[in-house]
Amino acid sequence: MNELNLNEFPFYTLNEPFLDLPKGKIQFFTQSFENINNEYNNDQVFKRAYLLSLVNVIYIDFLRLFDQKSKPLPKQSINNLILVHKLESLITSHFKQNKKAAFYAEQLHVSVRHLNRISKEVLNKTLTEILHDKIILEAKRLLVHTKQRLTTIAIELGFEDYSHFSKFFKLKTGESPSSFRKRY
Repeated sequence: MNELNLNEFPFYTLNEPFLDLPKGKIQFFTQSFENINNEYNNDQVFKRAYLLSLVNVIYIDFLRLFDQKSKPLPKQSINNLILVHKLESLITSHFKQNKKAAFYAEQLHVSVRHLNRISKEVLNKTLTEILHDKIILEAKRLLVHTKQRLTTIAIELGFEDYSHFSKFFKLKTGESPSSFRKRY
């Protein structure tokens, strides 16, 4: 059974994590998730393979909806796409310790200016915007899915103190980490 790689789905990296479903598709996705839940709760042969197939169908349908909605991206050179993929992997591995564009450019053996140009061309974001988005995404995940103290989250994300983290979070999201956590 082939599992799809999440990197194959542009809605994970290229745009807002929101997809407005047409009314005709809501029932389809509701039924699809019910099928997944039913299969998960059964003890059938090839359960894992069947679940993966159901999830893959949902991802493919999301991709089709995304493609219909989005503007076509300019054709990118394969080298630029590979560079951005390497950049995303580096950011995922090092964003807590390294928040400077120069670190990533050095690791990829290119100049900051070149890396910014490529990331802007491929993702329509600067390197700094990509880094900040990753930090905020991880902060939101930790705020919603853990009971860690806010100061612990700040330190885990590489901030020297909570006040710096709080200012950064509020600047990027428009609300404090504590008010964000309370909403969820």
